[in-house]
Amino acid sequence: MLDPLAPLLPCENNARCIFDAILPLRALTLRGVGILSLHHPAKGAAAQGQAARGSGALLGHVDISIEMRHPGGDPLTRRRRLLALSRFSQTPRQLLLELNPEATDYVAVPDDHEDGFLANWEVLRMVFEDAEQKLTRGDIHAEWPADFDKPCLTALRKYLERAVPLGLVACEGTGRKNDPFRYWFPQREAYWRENSPLYDDMEELRKRQNLPFVSLRERKRGERDDYGPRPSFDDEGDES
Repeated sequence: MLDPLAPLLPCENNARCIFDAILPLRALTLRGVGILSLHHPAKGAAAQGQAARGSGALLGHVDISIEMRHPGGDPLTRRRRLLALSRFSQTPRQLLLELNPEATDYVAVPDDHEDGFLANWEVLRMVFEDAEQKLTRGDIHAEWPADFDKPCLTALRKYLERAVPLGLVACEGTGRKNDPFRYWFPQREAYWRENSPLYDDMEELRKRQNLPFVSLRERKRGERDDYGPRPSFDDEGDES
């Protein structure tokens, strides 16, 4: 266990120094020894995978990187959220822990990421499993089952922003009016190809000719390729 790692690094901001310090530890891992190293985070908020202080080369030399954060940015909470990047599929991508009242142990607690994602994921999954094509956020909102409370478009955007990095859904598009973000289950494409032999050719033609994407809700309203002055949802979910 290296706690902390910083004293072993001649210069933590230099990628070469990181390489020279970390590479010899491979001699241990090749002998079946596990190495746990603790490193200080940088100041301020950082994207996942960029929390470590100093050179980003450090992340390339570890098999599992775990970042510890305060849920909701509350420094007084007894909870900590662990976010993991790993070379192993068995590694949980995130875990919420809470220190028990005796301050003797951390226990895992249900994690809804404070935005209702887990509560709504099963409904999202049903929408994607029944999808006839790749869906815009407006499509997903329109296809939301009537038996479940429908989230606002802003909340839906947050759910999708969580689902994509986790690999739960695929996404393409620029978010612009004629090229909105489109979401789908990758495994669903096999069904579309089987039931529409021209699926790949039509997708390629649309991209090559830069044709506007007609969403499912537009098709159901009987409208075609013109977006005209009618109300439409932009990539921020506002009606314009």
